[in-house]
Amino acid sequence: MINIPKRSAIYRIRHIKSNKVYIGSAVDAYNRWSVHLSFLKRNKHHSILLQRAWNKYGGDQFRFEIIEFVKNKNNLIKREQYWMDKYEAANPQKGYNITPTAGSQLGFHPSKESIERGRLKRVGFHHTKEACKKISEAGRRPCKTETKKKISKAQKGIPRPLSSVLKMRGRKLTKEHKLKLSLAKKGKPSGRKGMKFDEEWCENLSMAHKGQVCWQKDIWKTKHTLAEVIACYNSCKSIMKCIKKLGISFYVLKRILGQAKIL
Repeated sequence: MINIPKRSAIYRIRHIKSNKVYIGSAVDAYNRWSVHLSFLKRNKHHSILLQRAWNKYGGDQFRFEIIEFVKNKNNLIKREQYWMDKYEAANPQKGYNITPTAGSQLGFHPSKESIERGRLKRVGFHHTKEACKKISEAGRRPCKTETKKKISKAQKGIPRPLSSVLKMRGRKLTKEHKLKLSLAKKGKPSGRKGMKFDEEWCENLSMAHKGQVCWQKDIWKTKHTLAEVIACYNSCKSIMKCIKKLGISFYVLKRILGQAKIL
C-alpha cells in the first residue's frame, strides 16, 4: 500500500490464484484502496462477490494493482468501462464487478433475499419527533420570487383540463371523515394566515374579475338566461371558454350547471 500513488488511475483488485478481478477508477488511488480495504475488513463491501471471495480466501490472496494512469479526470469512467469490458469484470466467472456499466448501478438486480432484508429493516421504523419537526419546517419554506415567476411562466397558456376541475365534484364526505378533518385543523393557524400578495398580483386578480358577476349574488340575476348558459356550455364544451364568452365567474357557471343537473 506504500507504493500506491495518490494519482487518478484505473485499478484492479486481483485474486492471485484465479486471476478474477474487480475493476475500478479513482481520482486518488491510494485513498480508494484504503476505503476498499476498510469495507472488506468490516464485511460491508458493496460487491458481494468480492466480499465473499475475500472472506473465503483471506486478504493476503488479493493484490491491488494500477492498470492505467489517467491524466484527464473526466476520462476516468470511459477508461474504466474499457478495462471492464476487456477483463469481462461483470462476468461472475471472470470478475467481481456487480454491474456491467462503469460508475452506474444500471444492470444490477438485487436478489429476492436482499429485497426482503431491506423491507424487514424498514418495518416498524418511525421518524423521531425532532426529525418530523425538521421535515415539517422544511416543507413550509416559502418559494422565492424568482421560483414563483418561473412556475407562473411555465404554466401560462396551459389550459386546465375539465377532469381536474370536476375531480372532486359529487364526492360526499362521511360524518366521520368531516369530524376527523375538523379535529385535525382545530388550534392550527390557517395556511394563508399572514400571507401578503404583491401589488402586481392584486392588480392582475382585479383585471381578471372585471365585468364578471359576483358569485355571492343571486345566480339567476345574471344578464343571461338559463337556456343561454346551457347552450353556450354545450357549444363550447369547456368551462373556461364558456366563462370568457359569457363574462361570468367559474362559481356562477358551476352553480347554474349544477342546478340544471348538467354537471
